[in-house]
Amino acid sequence: MSDVSAPPTRTHVLFVDDQQEILDGLRDALRGQRHAWQMSFVLDAEGALEQMRAGPADVVVTDMRMPRIDGAELLSRVQTDYPDSIRIVLSGYADTAALTRAAGVAHRFLAKPADTEDLVRVIERSCALHELSTQISRKRVSAALSSLPSAPLAYVELTRMLNDERASASDVADVVERDVAMAAKVLQLANSAFFGTGRTILQLPEAVTRVGLNNLRALTLSAGAFESFTPGAPTPGFSIAALQAHSTLVARIARKIAPAPTGDDAFTAGMLHDVGLLILASQEPAYLAQVIAGAQAENRPLFEAEQQARGSSHAELGAHLLDLWGIPHTIVEAVAYHHAPRAAHGVLFDHVTAVHVADALAHEVAPAPDAGAGLPPARLDEEYLGSLRVIDQLDHWRSLARAEAAQASDR
Repeated sequence: MSDVSAPPTRTHVLFVDDQQEILDGLRDALRGQRHAWQMSFVLDAEGALEQMRAGPADVVVTDMRMPRIDGAELLSRVQTDYPDSIRIVLSGYADTAALTRAAGVAHRFLAKPADTEDLVRVIERSCALHELSTQISRKRVSAALSSLPSAPLAYVELTRMLNDERASASDVADVVERDVAMAAKVLQLANSAFFGTGRTILQLPEAVTRVGLNNLRALTLSAGAFESFTPGAPTPGFSIAALQAHSTLVARIARKIAPAPTGDDAFTAGMLHDVGLLILASQEPAYLAQVIAGAQAENRPLFEAEQQARGSSHAELGAHLLDLWGIPHTIVEAVAYHHAPRAAHGVLFDHVTAVHVADALAHEVAPAPDAGAGLPPARLDEEYLGSLRVIDQLDHWRSLARAEAAQASDR
């Protein structure tokens, strides 16, 4: 059965569950969204696929445990046939096998019973950030991509460690913490509803502990959630190793300068702030080489050359994908706006501005050819820092950045 309760020009959200009472509850709870959403409710995956063939939904929200075709298989088919659709699991059931299959195809995980405000917020945030990179998602694979490229050596090391029964969560966290792509996926899973509700997990060692070694082993070895996308050939001016070294330095600086209690958010966002470059390096190396060369010729920051070429940059691409993965919104914001903090909501010095400052200072104290040797870094928005009344701390932050860079070079 289905129930359409809003004009088709609005965001179309398709809910799938084999329990009529669950669908009825969702319909009643979301009645206030009728002005913004077109909502359809179906009792099985077959009905959902039929509706998608008639007109693809913008968002598919499905239970996991259903007869014949379960939620993981449904989302897998949606991913293949309708890659622009946002895919969300809403379920009270999961085991390791189900999680393994769902992790590679679901953008978000929510637990039953879902709070109505949380459900609305997740859907609206996902749609908003999807719109932020609409041009990229339509032309490329941003909506369909479920894993990010990892440095090959780190991937091999994690795989070896997960096969070692003596390895501890701390050992695994040491590896994960050095790799941007793995950090993103572990955070996605740790903050998903499959591992229970409660406070948000922002630190990687705690995320590894919450996910558990058995789940990490199953995901890595069976589902390929940490699939390694290695560029087929070197991209001139780009180095994954240098990018990761820069990201780690940004994370350490951002944690030092961010006001309490946002230091953990700033550290994680710093680790992930350039994750969009990994996507471009693995998926579109020719394009990345082209914009690097163009930026070098014009002596301008890389993100400006990207915006001129496509109207968006690696910042929006990375933020879009992280949000669909379920990374906390505070972190996604910092990734999206690390070049332009004044574009973020609110005027305050928080983790968003901290990552912006840390990125600029990291380039000052430890220039690295992470994406274009010799390119000028993104400009530090000192006017914005002045409006926040923190510009007088800039010299102190530079000292902290130099100290962090010196520690990194000693390792």
